[in-house]
Amino acid sequence: MHPFPQIPALSLLLSVIISLSGCAPKNEPLNFSGFLTDYTSLRPSPDDSGAWSYRKPGVNFKEYTHIILDP
Repeated sequence: MHPFPQIPALSLLLSVIISLSGCAPKNEPLNFSGFLTDYTSLRPSPDDSGAWSYRKPGVNFKEYTHIILDP
């Protein structure tokens, strides 16, 4: 019988945590592709997905009845 049966499990858990911590995202500045000429109107999405979006203030979406989806 092993006197310390938890040591192998704890060492395995610790090694997994250390190896995964190297994959954690870093807070790096955004790299814009140049597709838009002005990125100052973009704001972080409220769902915290990491995406940025533009929403025109004061838009009444009840006025819209159709949308166009280009393939």
